[in-house]
Amino acid sequence: MPPEQRCLIDSSVWIDFLRKRATRARDLVVELAAQPKMIVTSEPIVMELLAGANAEALPRLERTLAGFVNLGVDPAIDFRSAAEISRAVRADGHRVRSSMDCLIAAVAVRHKAVLIHKDVDYVRIAEVVPELRAEAIFDS
Repeated sequence: MPPEQRCLIDSSVWIDFLRKRATRARDLVVELAAQPKMIVTSEPIVMELLAGANAEALPRLERTLAGFVNLGVDPAIDFRSAAEISRAVRADGHRVRSSMDCLIAAVAVRHKAVLIHKDVDYVRIAEVVPELRAEAIFDS
């Protein structure tokens, strides 16, 4: 990835990093964190992470996420784009398991960020939304 590229890290990748799992996803977060301003986040991802955190992990998680630029959600644009994405995936014969993934994809497209993920929903979304720059980090 070019050094100026912003990477929106999905919660599916953050979970490996936060749980210190020995995965390619965790290694990539460590690598990107060493390069200033590479990692960005967005409210839907923050919400997913905070919702899944236990009380003990919450302060560390809040500190970690506060260090990244936030790609804001524009309700007038992104919710409608997310609905269009959902319909496009459905028209292609699939279903997105979480409408939040459609919203995250819409934010990534509008901000021209690369979406780093471990989620088959984004693979399906990228098949019907060519503007989505998504990088899947699945372990073998």
